[in-house]
Amino acid sequence: MPIPIVKKNMMSKEENGAKNMMNGRPTNKSTAQQKPSKLEVGIADDQAKDFDFAKTEMKYDSTGMFHWTPARSIEDCILDRNQAAMTVLNGHVVVCLFADPDSPLIGLRNLVMPLRASNFHYHELKHVVIVGSVDYIKREWKTLQNLPKISIVNGSPLSRADLRAVNVNLCDMCIILSAKVNLQVPSNEDPTLADKEAILASLNIKAMTFDDSNSFTEQNVSSPDGLSTMGGPIVLKRQGPVYGTSVPL
Repeated sequence: MPIPIVKKNMMSKEENGAKNMMNGRPTNKSTAQQKPSKLEVGIADDQAKDFDFAKTEMKYDSTGMFHWTPARSIEDCILDRNQAAMTVLNGHVVVCLFADPDSPLIGLRNLVMPLRASNFHYHELKHVVIVGSVDYIKREWKTLQNLPKISIVNGSPLSRADLRAVNVNLCDMCIILSAKVNLQVPSNEDPTLADKEAILASLNIKAMTFDDSNSFTEQNVSSPDGLSTMGGPIVLKRQGPVYGTSVPL
């Protein structure tokens, strides 16, 4: 009778040894406590989460060189004059675009992409506001829909109301482009006047005056002895009127 007991004990030891082995390595946990690993290639669970692209928010394109955003419809980026005025844009880039719906494409993506380089932090990206014909921009929107911080104002760069709505006096740069070619100039006009709209737009901006009630300048409060106090309270002083000649073109 002791022989079966010995065999039973030996079998129990072998079973325990088999239970205490997992993936070829000894372990103190029983089989009931051990959970099969999801990945058998040696990647830890916390590292496996990094490969879950469905839950990862992508901020850059596939090259990692430019900021990226999910594709947006052009209707979501169109602002009317009142919405643009309520946005209180500041430190942005204004693109004044003269184009007809059938004008040739000039490649606005090549203008915006350097401003979306990944060596800039997201908060450093300058908002780009395009003032022009929406019918023309729709033809180029497929190349712009994945670039962040782009707004479109359906208006005319010659309209002072549209220029005031986008705060052209507070922009860091104003770019005037024309997609029209000589073939689109009426036959009764001089072909050298093809750029007349772009020239008139620049002269129009330089002739404007702005009662700048939306911009402020920061000034540190100085101590009674005349020395400025670093880290002290800051007083916001409203700037006076700004002339269009100071707008960077």
